[in-house]
Amino acid sequence: MLDRRVVVSIGLAALICAVRLAAAGDIPEYKLQMQTSPKVPGKHRIIEGQAGPQPDRFVLEGLGVLQPVAVTLIAKNTGDEITVALGQDRWEEAVKKATTSADKPEVTTKLRTQGDLEISVTAATEPKPYWLIVWVGDAVDAEPQLTPVVVPMSKYKREHPDAAKGAVAAAGGTSPIMVVIAVALVAIVLLLALMAFRKKGKS
Repeated sequence: MLDRRVVVSIGLAALICAVRLAAAGDIPEYKLQMQTSPKVPGKHRIIEGQAGPQPDRFVLEGLGVLQPVAVTLIAKNTGDEITVALGQDRWEEAVKKATTSADKPEVTTKLRTQGDLEISVTAATEPKPYWLIVWVGDAVDAEPQLTPVVVPMSKYKREHPDAAKGAVAAAGGTSPIMVVIAVALVAIVLLLALMAFRKKGKS
């Protein structure tokens, strides 16, 4: 039979968890309706709010892994410490966090993710006025079309008609690169000969 104190402890723990879950469920979540502008690429949304101990929660839905995302938090009052937390699936488990300060009144987090992004804004005390700017870019092709590295000789000759003349002229004279290579080889040979002579003298 379980001890009475153990039973009471389990009951209190369950009650605390239930209260926390109920409190978390009472916090409203706002779906971000993204906007477009001819002057700004992609989509964006600007939120003006008051941060406090109870988080302001926003959900950005339907993201693709190829879409760049930027979340910027700006404290209206210099020196205010306001935290923005980003996560998925569970509000209590943030993947990334950033906090404004006197030195950094503006913080930006860049990322890419799949599915929904949860954004939470909090402050230790209220009210702390802020702006939240969320930007989502267009999907970037994972396999961009690259220029072929190998160019056919016929095409190269057409694009560079002077290349053949330079090759003929180089064949008739001595290339500076060849001179450098020859000098380097001579130096190596002399060094090896000097080392062999010193070794022979010691023996």
